[in-house]
Formats: sequence, structure tokens, C-alpha cells
Amino acid sequence: SDVAALFAMTATQLTARVDAALSNAQKQVDAIIAVPAEKRSFETIAQALDTVTSLSDVAILFNVCAALENVTTDDAVRTAAHDAVT
Repeated sequence: SDVAALFAMTATQLTARVDAALSNAQKQVDAIIAVPAEKRSFETIAQALDTVTSLSDVAILFNVCAALENVTTDDAVRTAAHDAVT
């Protein structure tokens, strides 16, 4: 399933997914910052920022990493997960 796939990865795969998610989140934040003053609204700023911080890949992966840091038996994955959340 999709949920199981979130947790079934090597440390290298985890780090790559986190890096990609962070890069994408930065692009989303940059787009929010670039909204011209006359077009700023709840939807273009607050709702967009809420989406980045709670529904984006980086938000989901943060939770995956927090779980993996505590439950994985793979030391390399645990370290990668720890590094991602700190």
C-alpha cells in the first residue's frame, strides 16, 4: 500500500526523499513570498502556507521520519530519520 511504501526504504532513499521534499517545499514557500501585495489574501498566503506546513510531502515525511527514528531496527535508517527531523 502507499502507507507501507512510506516506511519501506533505505537510509539513502529516505535522505533523497527528504531532500526532494524540502526542495519542493522551498519552491512553494518562494511562490507564497512572491505573491504581489495586491493579490495577497487568506487563500494565497495563509491557506497556501498551511498546505506547505501540514499537507505537503515534507510535512508527511517529517512524521514518517519521527516514527522511523523511534521504531526502525536499521541503524542507518534511524540515523537518517534523526538527521531529517533535527
